[in-house]
Amino acid sequence: MFFVLSRIFSYVASPWLYILAALTAAIFLKKKKAKIYAASAAAFLFLVFTNTPLYYSAEKWWTADVQVQPGQGKTYTYGVVEGGYSEYDPARNRLEFHEAADRLIDAVMLYRKGVIRKIIISGDGSIVDNGGNKDIVLEYLTAWGVRQGDIVFEPEARNTKEHPSAILKLLGEQIKAEPILVITSAIHMKRSLYVFEEAGFKADGYAVDSTILHGRKWTEWLPDINLPAKWYWLLHEWIGNMVYRIA
Repeated sequence: MFFVLSRIFSYVASPWLYILAALTAAIFLKKKKAKIYAASAAAFLFLVFTNTPLYYSAEKWWTADVQVQPGQGKTYTYGVVEGGYSEYDPARNRLEFHEAADRLIDAVMLYRKGVIRKIIISGDGSIVDNGGNKDIVLEYLTAWGVRQGDIVFEPEARNTKEHPSAILKLLGEQIKAEPILVITSAIHMKRSLYVFEEAGFKADGYAVDSTILHGRKWTEWLPDINLPAKWYWLLHEWIGNMVYRIA
């Protein structure tokens, strides 16, 4: 039930839903003044959700307290890489990486530096039983210098809430005996740490995939039609964080 509800709630995070709703109202409302208000609302929402400095400020506020990286010299047995960064392409027999690929790339870097000794890949599309290929993922990771025995695949988790329970099912309660390092996108970190800590883990975070604003150039004030996709994920996190705490 929670999984179904989380899917439903995710739809209300799309900025385009509100923009299109306002435009639809502007078309179908009968009164002229109401049409003007609705059209103005659509234009206002479009300018808000395509404004780069505004989005950057919102993301920076949301992630300010999760950007601190692990202390110098601190090490972990397990680094948990939360899925959502890649899928397996059966036509080409290869991985296709998404925008959040930093999750895996930085995990390998941390492994090579000795910050983490084992990598848990949890719930990613590249390893799920109904469409992934763990052998190909293993081939990638070993080519990047990760020992096969240091890779743990957890293919069952379908969302953030299920990561801790799926990992416990796979590795047992003993994993709670020492801190783990959760590696995920900066905007996703609050919700991730919350569910791991609620499940009894001692979890630290390593945040990746942050938006970078380049010196506040005047061009960044121009509308960016790709930005609503970023707003979607940020709003998704705000709604998800609230729902998880209520649930």
